[in-house]
Amino acid sequence: MSAPVDAGAGAIGIVLPADWVVVPLADEAERGLVVARLVDEQIGDDEAHEALRHALRVALNAGARRAAASGGWLLALMLTRAGGQPIPATLTAYRAAGSFRDEAGVEAVRAALAATTKAAGGRLEVGSGPFGVLLRAVRERTAGGDLPRLACDYWTDPRDDHGLVHLSFSTPLVALRDQWCALFDTVVATLYRPELPPGDGR
Repeated sequence: MSAPVDAGAGAIGIVLPADWVVVPLADEAERGLVVARLVDEQIGDDEAHEALRHALRVALNAGARRAAASGGWLLALMLTRAGGQPIPATLTAYRAAGSFRDEAGVEAVRAALAATTKAAGGRLEVGSGPFGVLLRAVRERTAGGDLPRLACDYWTDPRDDHGLVHLSFSTPLVALRDQWCALFDTVVATLYRPELPPGDGR
């Protein structure tokens, strides 16, 4: 699946694997319908599972509302199964302040992210992506009494004068850290600006 996604005043395209589902953030009514359909497809319509369906609908809608309230422009869920068991992951995309148009801009963002990433027990790496400089932070995090989750965040500048693109991936399957990071890297590598030819990261 590939389509440009509205990102405020600009538009950014990203190619997602076929087993990822996009949950709309801009329209709450549409979001609720997509979440309900998604839960029914995953759990089935057996009355014995109604409590589970309800809990999942509540959790997914709450997560989508948080993403929308935080300025998210994309929420996608991985629905892969192996041996009948789910292999879950999420992607939330935001716009963030900053610019990578010069070394000073890159260094300012890198320094700020390095401090927060180190405090969270992670590491920040500098690489390259479709738009040039790409920062990646990898860490494990917990929220309250929750189980740990692997978090992998990316920042890059599409140079469209609307700030950085921030892609935030997470999964509870922390033991597969290297494999997840490789998958997330692959998805990030598909970023593009629809108005530019492929490979043109101006």
